[in-house]
Amino acid sequence: MEDGLICTISTVELCNAFSVLPNKQTHKLEMKCMKRKCLHYYFYYLDKVYGFMFIKLQTWFPFTLTVYINGRELMKKAFEEEGISYSMYDNSFSFINLIPRNFPDIWIISPVPSTRFFQRSKKSLETDITGVQARWNTPPILCLKAVRLSGTYTPPWWDILFLV
Repeated sequence: MEDGLICTISTVELCNAFSVLPNKQTHKLEMKCMKRKCLHYYFYYLDKVYGFMFIKLQTWFPFTLTVYINGRELMKKAFEEEGISYSMYDNSFSFINLIPRNFPDIWIISPVPSTRFFQRSKKSLETDITGVQARWNTPPILCLKAVRLSGTYTPPWWDILFLV
């Protein structure tokens, strides 16, 4: 499998949701946001650009949709385009060859919803699952930070962190 939906899982989790409750003082119904249990759907994808990722959809009003992306896939693609050698252990970089000075320390992709994948996923979620048109209330921003170690300096925590 190179691209597309891998699986869908549902689970009950706590969420912020609205409930209509009576107000004893005004004798009127009021809408209150409160913690409650709610069914969530997790849609796991493998995307050509972003790699392994998932979308979490809350099934109770306000139908919160959260997108989780593993930014290492973007870093791997950037390293390969620049010809920078690297090696990985599990889901982390265990070695990155010297990064050129002109290589950016921070990549910012904003707004994420304008990308082809998110437009495609948003349309699929709207038509196939909720039947309601979704809207992005704030443009999500994907920010990846590369830590640059110069020269032969090794931070004191390096041996502990990577068990060298």
